[in-house]
Amino acid sequence: MVSKQLKTLELSDAEKRELVSKVYPRLKKRTRVIRLLRIGNALFLALLISACATTTKAPIDKAEKSMMLGVQIKKGLVAGDDPSVFEKSMPTSDIILSSVVRFVKEPTVKRLSNDVIDIDYDIGMLAILKKDRIETNRAICPAILLKDDKYLSVSLSGGVALVTGSKYAILADLKECGILHEMDSSGKGFSLSDKYLLEFTRNSFELYDKRRVKKIFDGSFLGEVVMGRVSGENLMFANENGKIALMSIKTQKYTAMYPDSIDLKEAYFNDGDVYIYDSDNRLTRLTADFDAGLLSENGQTQAKDGCFFLKRSDKMFCDGYIFGLDLAYESPVDADRGLVRDGLIFLIKNGEVNFVDTTLRYKKSLMLASTEKMLCLKEGKAYFKDFDSSVKYLTASGREQKADQLPEVCDHKFNFKDGNLKRPDGKVIYDFADVVNRSENTKMLKRVIDDVIYYYFERLSN
Repeated sequence: MVSKQLKTLELSDAEKRELVSKVYPRLKKRTRVIRLLRIGNALFLALLISACATTTKAPIDKAEKSMMLGVQIKKGLVAGDDPSVFEKSMPTSDIILSSVVRFVKEPTVKRLSNDVIDIDYDIGMLAILKKDRIETNRAICPAILLKDDKYLSVSLSGGVALVTGSKYAILADLKECGILHEMDSSGKGFSLSDKYLLEFTRNSFELYDKRRVKKIFDGSFLGEVVMGRVSGENLMFANENGKIALMSIKTQKYTAMYPDSIDLKEAYFNDGDVYIYDSDNRLTRLTADFDAGLLSENGQTQAKDGCFFLKRSDKMFCDGYIFGLDLAYESPVDADRGLVRDGLIFLIKNGEVNFVDTTLRYKKSLMLASTEKMLCLKEGKAYFKDFDSSVKYLTASGREQKADQLPEVCDHKFNFKDGNLKRPDGKVIYDFADVVNRSENTKMLKRVIDDVIYYYFERLSN
């Protein structure tokens, strides 16, 4: 399940249950790898722009608005093909009429853009970081050009984007389509939240409001700090000795610390919870007890080398799986970075960003294969090759069984007629397919194998 967000973006229990059942189906067995259809950038941008242009009469809070936009975007990107609609209209194309039309349930993967360095998503707005610009899904601000630099990441909050590079850190306003600040990033780290901007070096930090207009406070460290994060009303720091501590923004004092040292690889911080990926490839959740002033272990699981956190969540990407403390969900595509937000999944691999929905939906494709189903009668059994390439045979009682191969020599050959096999007296002993539509010259037949639906066509004799 997607982890809880910042307090202003926390999902309801019903929404969390929906994400579990639809976005992250529970992994029971390692499923087969599925080849996926992909759609390009133009459709994606059009869908996102139209999804974000919504109005409402009653006021809604930020979390509700975020989820509504996320649902609209998801629905626009993941619409499947409906077999019942297809079978209501007889095709006229000779290519289709000579082929098998297959509907198979697959996850949805749609390619959105290439040459992508990083992405972030917040409340219906998407920021795509490329070599020299930030691209957005806003029609009035399609892109903001950046200074020449080697950029590493983008963070987005309420229309404000933080881009970090080797020389510069850029704070941009995507709603006004302009740059707010250009900062020296040499020897610095940054973290952006819904209210604050944290800047830190190994020896000190400064906390600003999100737009960097007002400094809230600053401070220095006794030891050298290697990581800093801001979330909710707390700061999280980790030093070179593996010590992790939280600081309250309101009191400007340390409020919780982990008593042991951790050889830290990566961390995700969400208010009072810190998720740690360490050098032993363990994923550990630390939860703050502010009364006791301690961060305590609250769940742990073994990951493996090469895992990484997906932005905006406590989930990691590990060996083709989205991996959490207690569950793993297979991804239909590989990734080297990505994010999870409002039930949406974006994954990047070699600069190509894909939108992913793991909910299975029907996808239509053509199989350029013979629709003729020749039955080979051998020793009282009728053998045939099915649409899924398996070999089967029928007994005299109409019972279907799988076989290793077709007989080399047949005693007799014949075809299914009207999708079934009948006795000489006309009694049906086996239904191979159902006639679901017919025109003056053609019949449409439907066969279902497991969850896969096949349609094929028979020309009527004059």
